[in-house]
Amino acid sequence: MMKKTITIFAFVCLSASLYAQNVNQTIQVTNDYRSSAPEANKRSLDLSVSDTMLVFDYKFDYSVFDTPYRGSYQFSPYTVRLDPVRSSTYNNRFYARFGAGYCLHPELSIDWEAVSREQFSLSVFADASGYYGKYKTFNDIHSLKAYGAPNQDGFDFADRLGASGRISLNANDIRFKAGHEGIFAADRIAGGGYNSVFLKSSIRSNGNSSSFFFYDLGLDYRYGIDNVYYSANDKPLVGEHNLSLHGTAGPVLNERYRFLADFGIDYEYSPYLSGVTTLVRLTPRFEFVAGPVLVSAGAKLFFDKEKPFTVAPDIRADVSFFKGRLNLNAALGGDAQIASYYSLKSRNHFFVPSMAVFGEGKESIQIVRERLSAKLRADGCFRNLRVYLGGGWAIRQNEIGNTYKIMSSRVADAYALFDYQLLSADAGASWISESVRADVNLHLRHGIDYKNMSSAVFRPALLSGDGRVEYNWNGRILAGLSLEASMARKMYSSDLEGRKISIPGWICPGIDFSYVFSETWTFWAKAGNLSGVSARYDLTHVQAGPYITLGATCRF
Repeated sequence: MMKKTITIFAFVCLSASLYAQNVNQTIQVTNDYRSSAPEANKRSLDLSVSDTMLVFDYKFDYSVFDTPYRGSYQFSPYTVRLDPVRSSTYNNRFYARFGAGYCLHPELSIDWEAVSREQFSLSVFADASGYYGKYKTFNDIHSLKAYGAPNQDGFDFADRLGASGRISLNANDIRFKAGHEGIFAADRIAGGGYNSVFLKSSIRSNGNSSSFFFYDLGLDYRYGIDNVYYSANDKPLVGEHNLSLHGTAGPVLNERYRFLADFGIDYEYSPYLSGVTTLVRLTPRFEFVAGPVLVSAGAKLFFDKEKPFTVAPDIRADVSFFKGRLNLNAALGGDAQIASYYSLKSRNHFFVPSMAVFGEGKESIQIVRERLSAKLRADGCFRNLRVYLGGGWAIRQNEIGNTYKIMSSRVADAYALFDYQLLSADAGASWISESVRADVNLHLRHGIDYKNMSSAVFRPALLSGDGRVEYNWNGRILAGLSLEASMARKMYSSDLEGRKISIPGWICPGIDFSYVFSETWTFWAKAGNLSGVSARYDLTHVQAGPYITLGATCRF
């Protein structure tokens, strides 16, 4: 019996081993491959050319100094601009966000991907926002109370409508964006309706080999007209043509060396604002990789009628440590830009030419210059935490700052020119986990050596900042708390018997809430300025009191 059992057991094992010879032993991994972030950041020499034609995406500006003509008080070096974008969680071709509430505050953002193919894509976009209600005046600035008026009704609306697209050929990428942009703002005394049409286009080479000739050329055009009114005797129709030809070109020798030249020709024509202004920029530079360091060295050359020839250095160095977890950046440079009518209108929607105090007779278009600047920045990423620390110094000429103008016993917002030096420091941190996201940013600004002022100007706030924390519960409910704050801004004016004037500091909290009803619909609510303070982003127009906005988001 025992021998019979052993014989049967051996026969079964032999049969199993023979059957196993026909088993497919190939191992198939079904999990999606996920690359490690540090390994994905291999050191390479990327082209330092910004692709400005990508519309619907997050845009991060980590520069220590923002555009020179934004003003002496509004410096936001860590600016995150959020345009409509489809969530990566869903494969949607249509996105819409809309809402309104108390104090109106309407919001609308639409992104429709009409065509999406490998060689051609076309998207339609629209966004609008605004305010209608009461505005506070100078009643909170002690020295100007005598000129203040009671709270008054007013409105401030802006909209943008257009299309953007991409055409991919064998050797080139062509991108374009065109549309209409409007800015409409008024109170009982002054206002305007600004309408403009714009076109942005670019063509860029697709070099796949280690050496090729690179080029990225762009042409931008804007025509705008502002139907301005300020009293019965001042109703100019302010028009402008703004044309810009810009690009980068040069030979790419290999993966480590390249010669490039940036160039730009900016043209501004406005009959009401002193006619023609032209600025030509040329920046030859050499880029190379030296070990872990990426270096770009060159010089910026500027040509214009006011100063026929000026030059500034253009030197930049970037280095990464710990597989991309720590990045250091240093730069020495300068810049020049035309302060177009559109830029002034975008900065203050209530701007009318009568508000300017620079120039004689017809107000002139200015070229704002950054003669020299030095910047340092460090970025670190440690698991869920990202931190940054930066600082810099700059010498600026023809800076356009905020001041005031007393007209018919009324205080009006105005612009003035001045030269000064700016010391800056910025710090911030972000925490991102599955359920919690938090951001905090602090900005230190100190201006020195003010001179050549056409009028007294408000200094930047010494310290300002913002923060936000958001809790995500199961991907269904999102609740957030935000906070903005600024110290006082001071100025010295001989118009008021030499007394010092200051805009008080403020703390402005806000809350928001979202409920994800389905993959298609999300309902949201937000409330702002809960403290009811005068958060003066603009000098003379401050939205009165708290507000609440209700809305929904649709995607499919």
